[in-house]
Amino acid sequence: MHQPFQRIFPDHSREAWCRKRRLKKDNPYDLPAGNYCFYDLYPAEIEDPSQIYLLVQHHKSGGHLATLLLEFGPGGVQLSLSPEHLQSQMAPMAFQLVRDTLSQETDLQAQLWQHLQEVGWMHQELQEHHSHLPKSSLLAEMTLRSLAGTMENLMTETHPRQWESLLDGLLHSLKHELLAALHEHLAAQNKVVSLSAVRKQKAARQKPENQD
Repeated sequence: MHQPFQRIFPDHSREAWCRKRRLKKDNPYDLPAGNYCFYDLYPAEIEDPSQIYLLVQHHKSGGHLATLLLEFGPGGVQLSLSPEHLQSQMAPMAFQLVRDTLSQETDLQAQLWQHLQEVGWMHQELQEHHSHLPKSSLLAEMTLRSLAGTMENLMTETHPRQWESLLDGLLHSLKHELLAALHEHLAAQNKVVSLSAVRKQKAARQKPENQD
C-alpha cells in the first residue's frame, strides 16, 4: 500500500501533485490537450526505500493514464512502466512525457529524492517510537471478550426479533469508535516526526547523481 506525500506530511505542500504539465493540441506525445498531473506515492511500510510510484492523470477527463515505477540507484534515476498495475492504451505516451520531464528538470528529481528521504526517515522514527510501546494483543483480546459478553447479555435479555436491530446499533457504535481511534492514530503519527528534524537527517544522505 502506498500513500501520497501530502497525506504523510499534510503541511508540507499546498498541492496534491508533484508536477503539472500542460500540453497543446499539437504535441510530440500524441496525447489530448490539457493539463497532466504527476502524483508521487510512497510505501506505507518501507521495503525498498529507493522506489516510488508516479501516477499520471489527465486533469480534464480525470482519466488515469499510467502507473510508473521510479527508482533511485547508484547509476542514477530509472523509470519504467509498473508491471504490477493495469495500464491504459496511452500509458507508453504518458511514460515518454514523464521521462522527458524528469530528464529536462533536475529540480523535479531533487524534489522527489527529498520527499523519498523524508518518508524514509519518518518510517525509521516511527519504528523506533513504536518499538517502545507495549503490545496490544492482550487489549484486543479483552475487547473481543467484552463484545462477546455484551452480545450474550443482549440475546438473553431481549426477544429474538430485537436481536437484529440491537446488533446493528452495536456494530454502528463499534464502527464509530474504531474510526475515531484510527483518526487519532493518524494524527499522532504525523506528530511523531518534525519536518525540521527530517531535513537535518536527510542532509547527511548523499543524493545520487542524475542520469543523462
